Amino acid sequence: MSPLLTHLLASAGTLDATRLASLARDPAVVGNASQATAPPAPVKCGATIPSPAAGLKAALSSPIPALPDTTVVVRAAEIARPRDRAHLRLCNRSTAPMKPTALLAALLALTAPAAAHDLWLDPTGSGVQVLYGHPHEPELPSAGKLMSLSAYEPAGAVALKARLEAGPAPTLSAAHRGDALFAAAYDNGYWVRLPDGSYRNASKRMLPQADKSLWSVKFAKAVSGPAAPWGTVVGQTLEIVPLEAPTSASGQIRVRVLFEGRPLDGASVVATDGVSFKSEADQARATTDGSGVAVVPLRRAGPQVLGVSHRVTPSQTPALADADSYGATLAFTVIDPKTN
Repeated sequence: MSPLLTHLLASAGTLDATRLASLARDPAVVGNASQATAPPAPVKCGATIPSPAAGLKAALSSPIPALPDTTVVVRAAEIARPRDRAHLRLCNRSTAPMKPTALLAALLALTAPAAAHDLWLDPTGSGVQVLYGHPHEPELPSAGKLMSLSAYEPAGAVALKARLEAGPAPTLSAAHRGDALFAAAYDNGYWVRLPDGSYRNASKRMLPQADKSLWSVKFAKAVSGPAAPWGTVVGQTLEIVPLEAPTSASGQIRVRVLFEGRPLDGASVVATDGVSFKSEADQARATTDGSGVAVVPLRRAGPQVLGVSHRVTPSQTPALADADSYGATLAFTVIDPKTN
């Protein structure tokens, strides 16, 4: 992929921009569309959910994602490094003001929360690749942050071993043969914003002067092959479950979004192709109803990546973070759809 954002910034030097931030947001109700049962009471997207404190999670090493309402200076050298640029922020989404220059407008569009899927999976025919960052500008994910990678075959689930493949374009991938529903979980650790506007991959317990903090976790699923058990609820904290066969979806697809086993009401589900950049105006999206169901338009044939996010305040670890940020994606390929 061409690092378009790096090119833009390299030509412009240093730009001031209002950081379009991300704070994203898991499992279960429906197996197959034919096996759907009445869902439990829905969770309202963006609602405050009290939760008990949990044990300390290890802080992981990676540059920090943007938090909302922050003005920062973005430098080309920083963007050129692998980093956690932006998360889907579809609940409580905010829009930053745009300045009337074409270059800055392009920068803001590329860094907008809706323009990125945090973590998604790409079946390769001989296995599955773990992708991270922006659809049009994927980055190498951290193998140490990948908590699990599984293949749900028609006969049952198999744990996969992801390996770093070296080369001109290194990848994190796992070998697998046959149709499967792939699923991954990725712990991106604790992040804080300090009073000077800088960000650290640490908890607020270690940096109590932080004015904002969160714990970030991401989930991804991908349907590969017609025999894949696409309707399986795999138990991710935030999960997108198709209610009809994804590969034969025609112009739209019905999905249910689950958070901690309950339908998530009011969540915005965004559809892209997982490859090319799309402005917010070009993205198809739909909002879940009280049953956690959304009917998402599919505008063209080929690869599809649906994304959703959810933020919970207070955090399950309130001594370490103010909020917990969850993101989830579902990838599949529509074989012969009509288009909307």
